Amino acid sequence: MVLVVNDAERKPGQGRDTDKPSSGFRPKHGQRFWLRFGGHETPLKRGRYLIGRGKNCHLRLESELVSREHATVTVLDDRLVLEDLGSRNGICVDGQRVDGSIEITGAATIGVADVHIPVTLRSDVGGQQPTQTDLRAVRIERKVDDYDDDVTLRASSFELLGQVVEKALALGRTDEAEHLLTGHLAMFLTEAESGISQKPKIRTSAARHAVSLARATGKAAWVDYCFKLYLAANAVVPPEIVDELYHAVRKAPAVDRPLLRKYLLEMKAQTANLTPNDRFALQRLDGLIRLTGHL
Repeated sequence: MVLVVNDAERKPGQGRDTDKPSSGFRPKHGQRFWLRFGGHETPLKRGRYLIGRGKNCHLRLESELVSREHATVTVLDDRLVLEDLGSRNGICVDGQRVDGSIEITGAATIGVADVHIPVTLRSDVGGQQPTQTDLRAVRIERKVDDYDDDVTLRASSFELLGQVVEKALALGRTDEAEHLLTGHLAMFLTEAESGISQKPKIRTSAARHAVSLARATGKAAWVDYCFKLYLAANAVVPPEIVDELYHAVRKAPAVDRPLLRKYLLEMKAQTANLTPNDRFALQRLDGLIRLTGHL
């Protein structure tokens, strides 16, 4: 994803005497709101900022889930006003969905569909005021290491994406669903293979979506993805995912059987440390190998 920040346009009178009265919170001298994204911070001057995918937006977010004109942020002396513009996937503040608009008077994380942008309130360095060049167009590549540091927000984003994908699959838009998921699933696998800790809930959700893609597309690579993910995480595939895999391999039978055998051998080597549910799941996977040999 890419974030582009352009200087906010101000209409005559906007952001001056015509602003609404203060909510009671007054920032200390030299403090202001800053936008933090991709390891960078940008000061926000008074004015109204349009957020979305459109080229006319001041904050342009290149995500399939963000509308062309998604929301606005109005920066006043003592607060921000975040307003949804009737977008399909909505906005949130600190993980809580917002209907309409909301005032923000301190540090918070603004959610725009699946993109989460921290806003901080701090003193300007050396008491200097931000200049015109501070809000020149800035392109920031969003890297894997920058992807939603807050794991709770990541889970929320992926859950939202999953709802969109399910609708796409239900409407037969398989290519769209696969396009939406591919980058996210690849990232989760990269994290697991790099030894980055993941919550089991996110891993299970990723595996479930991969299985859904296998059934919809007939591509065995999505079945293989599940075993690569759990092999990298050194974890047992949950029984509920194993049940779904039985249905998936009938639609996508050309699975990587050596990969599945390798996974089973490594998991069975840890039998003494496994729970009854884990051992049951491995027994079911033994049956899955036999099934793939007859398809």
